[in-house]
Amino acid sequence: MALSFRSPGHHFTVQGIRLTILFLPCVLVACATATQPHMSKPLPAATTQQAPQTAPESDATYHFMMGHQAELAQDLDTALKEYQAALKADPQSYEVKSRLAALHFALGDTTKAVQYAEEVGQGSGQDPQLLTQMAGILASAGKPERALDVLDQAIARDPERGESYFPKGLILLNQKRVVEAEQAVKKGLQYTPDSPVGYYYLGRISIEAGNLEQALSSFDRAITVNPSFEPAYLAQASVHESRQEKDKAIAVLKKYLVQVNPRNREVRQHLVQLYIATKDYAGGLAELETMLEENPGDLDAQLRMALIHGEQKEFSKAIDQLTEI
Repeated sequence: MALSFRSPGHHFTVQGIRLTILFLPCVLVACATATQPHMSKPLPAATTQQAPQTAPESDATYHFMMGHQAELAQDLDTALKEYQAALKADPQSYEVKSRLAALHFALGDTTKAVQYAEEVGQGSGQDPQLLTQMAGILASAGKPERALDVLDQAIARDPERGESYFPKGLILLNQKRVVEAEQAVKKGLQYTPDSPVGYYYLGRISIEAGNLEQALSSFDRAITVNPSFEPAYLAQASVHESRQEKDKAIAVLKKYLVQVNPRNREVRQHLVQLYIATKDYAGGLAELETMLEENPGDLDAQLRMALIHGEQKEFSKAIDQLTEI
């Protein structure tokens, strides 16, 4: 039985080793990392007696910050209005256009999202991170070649920024350009050797190339770099299952529950399936008991527990469990 796992920007299915990954790196990244927004025109330098800001600059900054606050509060409609007001005050701001692109994409308006992403990509002097984000939107909107062009711009602006190479590798992988994809990701890892994303993508490329041992090694490296990096655990378990190594898949998922998210119900459910497949009924019951401790009303867990008792020929326990349901 296949199990679909989801994480931000990634989707794959256990036993369906061919993975489909939605490329959208940081499309909805929060502005909190920026101490203040940069408009297209610099703010006046401080002097002994500071000159007042011009109204357009002041308006743009005000509306940008209001949009930022609304975005943090998940009020996307208000954020959109504020960013539009900021753009009206400062029509050349790449930062404002990038936020509008991300928000329109989040709201399902791909046409406007692409429009703003293109405007950011067509300018000059943009921040490489903005270009990388816009490439994500363009790729997700079905414009991979344009996305590659924008990523090449980002790389040209800062050739030693590894984060620009990783999405390029992913787009190339989706185009079945496996050798180029591997070259791009390895180049990024030269500059950012502590990136779990880079090793994860390298593992994905190895799967496409049919080298599952190398894929497992890359996923292992991603976990070593960041023990909380969810996609690497799930991909590693997927590879083991595809090779009928259920015991190893169980070990990986148990480690995931300890290191990443002990409350991931979907993973626990799949662990139960694996335990049953390996006839480790005690392991399956232990997982179900944990699920019922967290949610005593979990009917699915109660039913699975009854089924396991049935598999063990403990029919009285199975009947008692079904009666509780």
